[in-house]
Amino acid sequence: MLYLDLRDDTKHISNDSSRSAAHVPTLIVTHSDGTSTAIRQAVDILEYFEERFPDTCPLLPSSASQSSRARALVRDFVNIIAVDVVEQQQQFSAGGSSNAVSNRASVTGHGFEEQHQRATVAFRRVLASYQQLLESARGADAKTCLYTVGDAITLADVCLVPAMEQAVAYGVDMAGLQHVARIYNHLKKLPAFTDFDWRKHASANRRL
Repeated sequence: MLYLDLRDDTKHISNDSSRSAAHVPTLIVTHSDGTSTAIRQAVDILEYFEERFPDTCPLLPSSASQSSRARALVRDFVNIIAVDVVEQQQQFSAGGSSNAVSNRASVTGHGFEEQHQRATVAFRRVLASYQQLLESARGADAKTCLYTVGDAITLADVCLVPAMEQAVAYGVDMAGLQHVARIYNHLKKLPAFTDFDWRKHASANRRL
């Protein structure tokens, strides 16, 4: 695994296919015939691992009794995080592009404040939707559950943790989001998350 400090313009990924996409993360899969495939979206990378190594650490429910419904539910939660955050931010962008606003924000302080406000509102709405689905899907169990779906880590939890990290960094008001916050606080203490925390990397000793 290669960690990149995105604040340092002097660091580059040596692989041409990953550099040309300018995407982080990027997974380069080398096939037996010597060719390679670049997978440039985080959720797609996780689903590739799920299919390639189904018995290592399954992120989608596999038991016959809950498989289809639970897997669909996990993907519903994943889409709330992976899709809705971007859509919410773009709704506040006059140009309709989060990239355009990000570029503007890097030039002017006003742009940064605009981006910050938009991100704060977007994350608040998305996390509220996440909790609403949690309450609808789990009923009374939503008040005590430690995972999004079932009693183990799923793809939904893997997406929730970084989203919550960003929300906290933006100072999102967590009032009324106690169930989502409880799950996050439980997950972030587990080795699956603490062992790969970017803060543990030697080159990531400054606040992002």
